[in-house]
Amino acid sequence: MKTSKEVGEIVDKHLDLESVLKSGKKKDKEINVRMVTFARSLGRGHSALQKFAMHSNCPPPMTRKNYRKILMKIHRAAHEVAEESMANAAIEVKKKMQGRDLDTDTDLAFSTWV
Repeated sequence: MKTSKEVGEIVDKHLDLESVLKSGKKKDKEINVRMVTFARSLGRGHSALQKFAMHSNCPPPMTRKNYRKILMKIHRAAHEVAEESMANAAIEVKKKMQGRDLDTDTDLAFSTWV
């Protein structure tokens, strides 16, 4: 099992702001990426950011289209981390179970993961 520091390093590797922020020739502003992350961590979306900006007397947030683009970049990075983490876990379990009998379902599951 990985320590929280190791997991953090994996997330940093995949969710590197430089790679997430690049969008073709332009770069999304870091504040926009952080605002999308903030809204999603609360379980809210673009309209919540608009309301937040309005009530806090701030300029309006990015457009809905840009919000969606940033959200998809974050989703892809999180998906990569999840896939790598599950593949590593499957390999660790295979190593620990070596020499023991595994039932058929487990063997099939491992063969599809790795």
